[in-house]
Amino acid sequence: MPAVSIIVPAYRAAQSIAETIRSVRAQSFQDWELIISDDGSPDATVDVATSAAEGDPRIRIVQNAPSKSPSINRNRALAHAQGAWIAFLDADDVWLPDKLKLQLAALTKSGKRWGFGNVTIEGGGEDHPPGAYYPPGWRPEVPFFPQLLTGDGIPLITLIISRELLADAAEGRGIASAFDENPIHRAARDWELTLRLAARAEPSYLSRPLATYRIVEGSFSRDGEKHFACTSSVIAAWRARGIGAPVCDQAGALHLSKRAAHRLFHGGGAWRGDMRSSAASSAWGARTLFFVALSFLPASLARRAYRAALSARRRA
Repeated sequence: MPAVSIIVPAYRAAQSIAETIRSVRAQSFQDWELIISDDGSPDATVDVATSAAEGDPRIRIVQNAPSKSPSINRNRALAHAQGAWIAFLDADDVWLPDKLKLQLAALTKSGKRWGFGNVTIEGGGEDHPPGAYYPPGWRPEVPFFPQLLTGDGIPLITLIISRELLADAAEGRGIASAFDENPIHRAARDWELTLRLAARAEPSYLSRPLATYRIVEGSFSRDGEKHFACTSSVIAAWRARGIGAPVCDQAGALHLSKRAAHRLFHGGGAWRGDMRSSAASSAWGARTLFFVALSFLPASLARRAYRAALSARRRA
């Protein structure tokens, strides 16, 4: 059995999948299997992947009917996974050569059952400048669950999980149903899974970039309105599980601020109200003051200030 099963959902990835496969084949740690689950791509994704995988029996390409959902497609790939560890990569992103080696060493040393790391962001438009996802001083708090619920999600392409923990987090459904397929959570299924992981175990974290993450404009998860509806539903579900109201309220405020930013950059006259409502529901601090100040600026200046602040964070 391979040590690591690498799960790659693919759809219309003919332009990028070969580079993704090369980044896996270039890993310094070589005991892996790569499962590419194609979601009925109408382009040459399967042909390109087949060519890039030629001669490597560790790579399997599974062809499926279209689901129009990366998470459903990941579940389909998980049904074929045999590794003791499960890792995830997207068909338009790439790993750095020591990604698996470094993470497995850290997990072995710490005895932890899941981990993630930093990434370098490319693309993404005006509201997503390039740079590192996490600033140098960032670390997961202990316990990590409240921080994950009330903060940003983690880069899924750095996620690695022990098979046993993933089965536990699947809550009796089996690892082939680890990702929630409820349509109401569609744009937040990655975050929802990591919340279930964090509720069970503390993670290992590596601050150095392990991958290059390319933000794709126009994807469902980049739709601020739909993303807010999905994250709000996830927060409501955890509230129903008994997570305290203050933590859930703080999480709601954060995602309201994200919707405000999306409206600021992509249109929507309610961005000022969103920012002020988010600040009113947030713990007092620098972020709260920042959003209050933005809400009083003309939109053009607010966009410049927001991008400058995010750029500074990613360059730090």
